[in-house]
Amino acid sequence: MTLKLVVTTNVNGDVFELVLKNARYGVGRRHDNDLRIKETYISGYHAELVRQENGDYAVSDLGSSNGTFLNGRRLNGAEVVKAGDFIKFGILKVAVREHTDTLPKIVSLRDRPAFARKDESNTASIAVERKTVFRGSAVRAFQ
Repeated sequence: MTLKLVVTTNVNGDVFELVLKNARYGVGRRHDNDLRIKETYISGYHAELVRQENGDYAVSDLGSSNGTFLNGRRLNGAEVVKAGDFIKFGILKVAVREHTDTLPKIVSLRDRPAFARKDESNTASIAVERKTVFRGSAVRAFQ
C-alpha cells in the first residue's frame, strides 16, 4: 500500500499531497528538506520519515523544539505510520492517507438519466445571427 501525506493550509484551504515513494523524507524549515515547512514553529531539521524493510514508513522526531506527534502522542522514538493516522509537526497537523494510482472515472452525460432523454420543454434553442458592422469603407461580417 502506498501512503501519502495530506497537508491542508489554513490560509486558502489549499491541499498539498506528498506521495511516499522514496526511502527517506526529511521534514523541516531548511531548504534541503523533502517536505519544507516555512514556519517559525518548525525546526530546521524537524522530523524524518524512513521506509522500513517491510515497506512501512516510520516517523521520528529529530530533536525539534516543538515536537512531533503521532495521533496525539509525542514521539520519543521511531513509530510506524499507517493510513488514517495524523502527524503533527509542531502545530501543523498532517493526515496520512492511502494513495491510489487510479484515475478518476469518466462518465458520459448520456449515461446519466437526466441527460439521456431529450425533453423539449427544458431545451432552449440558440439562434446564430449574422451581423454586419460598417467601419468607414470596409465591411466586416461576423458569425
